Amino acid sequence: MLVKRKYFLLILVAAGCLFIFGFGSYYLFTARGSNSLVRFAVSRYLKSESFTAEGVTGNLLKGLVYESISLRNLKSLPQGSVLEAKKVNLGISFFNLKGLTVKIDNATLRIPGLDIIFFYGSLKEESLDFNVYSKNLAIQGVLNLFGPSPELSKLSGIARDLDLRITGPLLEPKITGTLLVEKLYRNGFSASNCPFVFDLQLKGLGQRVKLYGQLSAEKAVISGKRTAVINLQKSKAVFEGDYKKPVFEIKGASTVEKVKINITLRGRINEFDLKLTSKPALPQEKILFMLATGKRWAGSQRALEQRKISAELAADFLDYLVLGGQGSKIAQFFGLSDLSVQYDKKTKGLGIKKDISDKLGASYYLEESTAKEGKSSLKHKIGGDYKVTEHISLGAEQEFKKEENIVSNQTESNTSGKVTLQYKKEF
Repeated sequence: MLVKRKYFLLILVAAGCLFIFGFGSYYLFTARGSNSLVRFAVSRYLKSESFTAEGVTGNLLKGLVYESISLRNLKSLPQGSVLEAKKVNLGISFFNLKGLTVKIDNATLRIPGLDIIFFYGSLKEESLDFNVYSKNLAIQGVLNLFGPSPELSKLSGIARDLDLRITGPLLEPKITGTLLVEKLYRNGFSASNCPFVFDLQLKGLGQRVKLYGQLSAEKAVISGKRTAVINLQKSKAVFEGDYKKPVFEIKGASTVEKVKINITLRGRINEFDLKLTSKPALPQEKILFMLATGKRWAGSQRALEQRKISAELAADFLDYLVLGGQGSKIAQFFGLSDLSVQYDKKTKGLGIKKDISDKLGASYYLEESTAKEGKSSLKHKIGGDYKVTEHISLGAEQEFKKEENIVSNQTESNTSGKVTLQYKKEF
């Protein structure tokens, strides 16, 4: 009885081995079986709605060859995307742990809103060697591939001649190549004719992705609606792991009303070290004003040396703001928390406020008015406030008023001040 049981178990094991061998032979040694296995893998991992091929020959062990394949609506790409290849070779080797080999010839990727992306290359022993090219790229269309982003949604423009090479380990690919940004727009600012050079490497794919290497820009022309035109010189962004925190090294030059300006910017976002120099030599604060406005501001030199805003400078800004209507943008650019403009037949006024720290703020207001009686007045207000608690702040204000009678040529000056206790409650 015991002998019969042993024979039965041996027969069962042998039958199982034969079944597995036959099952494996079907999927590995026949074109139909290999094709079924590949289609299952494509459906499971690439999640393509359809997978068609004009011809299939060979098998996975000796080499499975697909002619003219097409994959539509891959889950990882926008709806309507189509991946096509003239020829694909697939193979598996049991004698090599890194046995999967893939070779793709004359492939194209069509994504709605983008020009055709061409690529070809191979995967062998978990090592990539691919080339990617596209003639035209809509920048907003490319950014949409990374998902919705309030900041990225403000970018638009056209790029040309994307030429990349992707090499190295499958999970740590290296990306090198070039791209010409013809036009880039964001909130009224633009950059043009900017050739980029890529030398990057991704690490940690499938986990927490890290980015290393640098993205270089050879040159560019940068300008805003009313800013100075800046000629970008050779600059770069260096990535040290966190792709959100690159280290910038930016150089540029500009000319504003015959003043030559050199710009150097280094560091991470919110930790920039900005250096501005000019010929003739001017204070950095003045150079910053000039770059932001494209004007020299005749009255600003003395005010900046004295570290205060003069009536002459305020008048310059008032004229600029009235003509351009861009006061809020200037306030944001210079870190002002508030900026107000008043302009009519009788009164011209300019007010600015800047937060010096989380609790301390300073303000300045200039007003010039003319009455029918031939009287004119010039009023300055200097103020400050200190935040005691979340709802209580202590404020102080000093007013300087100068009245002049144009007819009698008499001048009268007076000064007044006040201290206020403010209580703010939000409902």
